[in-house]
Amino acid sequence: MRQADHSDIPFVMEVGRRFADEAGVTKEVGWDDDSVRGLLGMLIDSEDGILLVGKASIFGGLVFAHPFNNGVRVFQELFWRSEGVEGLRLLREGERLAKARGASRFLMLDIATMPDLERLYTRQGYRLAERTFIKEI
Repeated sequence: MRQADHSDIPFVMEVGRRFADEAGVTKEVGWDDDSVRGLLGMLIDSEDGILLVGKASIFGGLVFAHPFNNGVRVFQELFWRSEGVEGLRLLREGERLAKARGASRFLMLDIATMPDLERLYTRQGYRLAERTFIKEI
């Protein structure tokens, strides 16, 4: 497990695309290789970006000043493809890095097609705060 560099982008895209397809994210939100490549490059190059890779797992997100809370810094997970224990190690390292970058809150996404995520997050000390609904307009 380590922080990713630009040479890891093809691997992260492969794992991320497979996850997005399996979870229904591609269908609901879409996927554009150039957009994803740009996002991954930004996470690698930015002091506030976190992009971690393991042998079969990826984790990424961004630390930023939350606009609703007087600049309190939060981490927003953008993706996490977990393969067993390695995935939990990536999560712990992401939490550590986010805290080191000034985040006091850690926000994880919940995907409707993956009902076990809520239980996993709860076991890891997270609490439900919000859900997202999608409508085509």
